Amino acid sequence: MSKLEVTVAPVNGILRICDFRSTIPYNGVNYELTINQGGVRTISIIATNGNEKDSLTLYYSITELLMLIEGQFFDIVKANYNNTGITESFLKRELTSYHTSNHLKGTTNILFEFEKVLNVQLILNWIDIRTKLDLIHKMALYCFSDVSIPCDIKCSFTVELFEGLAELVKEKKHIVFEKAKRGESQLVKNLIKFIDNYGKEIFKEEIAIDEQLFCEILVETRNRIAHIRTKNNKQFLEGAENLWYNSKLFLLYRVVIFELLDIQKSTYEKKLVKKVSEINSFDDVKTFLEKLQNNNP
Repeated sequence: MSKLEVTVAPVNGILRICDFRSTIPYNGVNYELTINQGGVRTISIIATNGNEKDSLTLYYSITELLMLIEGQFFDIVKANYNNTGITESFLKRELTSYHTSNHLKGTTNILFEFEKVLNVQLILNWIDIRTKLDLIHKMALYCFSDVSIPCDIKCSFTVELFEGLAELVKEKKHIVFEKAKRGESQLVKNLIKFIDNYGKEIFKEEIAIDEQLFCEILVETRNRIAHIRTKNNKQFLEGAENLWYNSKLFLLYRVVIFELLDIQKSTYEKKLVKKVSEINSFDDVKTFLEKLQNNNP
């Protein structure tokens, strides 16, 4: 038997009181999972039988699922393995993708309380989705992290994520993505389909002006990392616009995952709309929407 215990806490504020317990059967081993919360959060994973080699995999899978629900990772305060302190070594091996960008932190990014939906089947379904997404999800975590690369590069890669994500949505939800004709962008088609199915609340303002043009701008933003720059005068996101539209695309990514996990929209819709309203209140977003309107014939 082995026990991994990790305690995390937000930089500012405290976490509400909550206690979740379950037994997760994974790769032939039963793991006792406990999430105890009150000010800080302690995640405990005990392998009750067999080889405990998947304890870390299970820990990171659960942590990433909580991050999608709450919109952020919390900072590690303490880590123990079999009651021996391993905090220093645990922090050294942690990837920078597990450190959320500051503008994504805070209570308004939490779309619902995790215990409302968390159960064994949801966790196992998430592990399956996470495995299939592979580098797509790993890249997503970097795009929403505080890794020191410019926000326009992060946003460009975020747009690119939806190309691969479309494959999983086709498989799981049997949604048909319209095939682009010659001269058209498949990614533009995919983004429109994602927004129409999962992002109407997130991109309500953009849809009202010109959804097609908006998605073309997103793809031109992506194209800056895929093609050389030419004098075609095509519009792309500039400056802080990348920061806030990366935030909106993060919301879209989260909603897609929620739908793949069959989490009911009513669970998060009110807080989602409130978060979108908060993002739309920033001057950079207002300026972009004005530009979008002016460029709309």
